[in-house]
Amino acid sequence: MDLSWCIPAPIDETDWTTYSTAETRWCWSGTNVMVTMTFMPQQWVIDRLYTLADTQVGHFTAAQAEGVGVDRRYLTHHLRSGNLERVDRGIYRIRNYPSHPFEDVMVATLWVGEGSVASHATALAIYDLADAMPAVIHITVDRRFRGNRQGVIVHHARLGEGDVTS
Repeated sequence: MDLSWCIPAPIDETDWTTYSTAETRWCWSGTNVMVTMTFMPQQWVIDRLYTLADTQVGHFTAAQAEGVGVDRRYLTHHLRSGNLERVDRGIYRIRNYPSHPFEDVMVATLWVGEGSVASHATALAIYDLADAMPAVIHITVDRRFRGNRQGVIVHHARLGEGDVTS
């Protein structure tokens, strides 16, 4: 039985930008099985997550993190180490990100998912066109959504480009 290990190519550990997922592939020549080991330096992960969360008042979803190359296992690691907070199922917040008065609205839009926007009285409050934030958060989405959450009302309507701002 051949127990030799091989690495297909040398890796420069100082230049992680050349590897979109910072993934290192290892192969074991003793069998015809290739094992993939993922190694992401802590700062690389935090930088990716911070860039993602910066446009969403410090929040992001697990799916969005995977979209930028951060594996869910690393989310668990950073939760345990205190770099992240779990706000809701699949929704995270960078612990040291400055607080924002509309964080609850962002969490609601992330909960509803892609294509959702703050609307109705909630949008008026965000744009400082109302005296106070409404007791419930209003979210509009242009697709079917059947979730139910206390304090959130989900509306369904077609949203044109002029209806959505950031």
